[in-house]
Amino acid sequence: MLQSYSVPSAFFRILIGLAGWVALVWQLCLMLTPTKGFGEILLNFFSYYTILTNFLAAFCLSMGLLKPHSRVGAFFNRISVQTAIAGNILVVALIYNLILAKLWNPQGAQWVVDFSLHTAIPIMYILYWVFFVPKGTLTFRSPLPWLLFPLVYLLYSLVRGANTGWYPYPFVDAGNLGYGKVALNSLIMLGVFLFIFYLFILIDRWFGGKTIKHG
Repeated sequence: MLQSYSVPSAFFRILIGLAGWVALVWQLCLMLTPTKGFGEILLNFFSYYTILTNFLAAFCLSMGLLKPHSRVGAFFNRISVQTAIAGNILVVALIYNLILAKLWNPQGAQWVVDFSLHTAIPIMYILYWVFFVPKGTLTFRSPLPWLLFPLVYLLYSLVRGANTGWYPYPFVDAGNLGYGKVALNSLIMLGVFLFIFYLFILIDRWFGGKTIKHG
């Protein structure tokens, strides 16, 4: 199902989209260093789940607004796709602010970018979802395809980490923790994703004024 949008919705799309693109480009610039090649930096940049999720959020809102009738724009205008991104970006915000933020102390420009990608943009995107994405069309089957994104990301991180020794997050660092511990962490994360996804389903059904149904 495709989503139509009003002037306030378009305004939110522009606001969040611009914030997302600025924060992403700024973060990439902050990662640039003369000791590493640009290709390696770019690959590391897109190896963070935070970056990928914020990129999807900005791309979704931009394409849905600028090219709503294209195949890509129509895909990202789908209610299920926008909800999946909302679920993912909420997980990003929760995991970072509850766990990862304690592991370092960004300052200056890095703090601004960090706050934007992990707190401000997730909050704005979720508010956009609450107020402007139509409700009542999702079912308990809807989240199952949404798990593909984090599962593919996990596989990519483990394969690349095994070949390079570099892991984007400590809880998937198989070189340090071992694959058994990483498997346990992955199952816990899977549970977190499922919980958040189904929370969005419940909110969708509640706002949609419909009885929760299977199928």
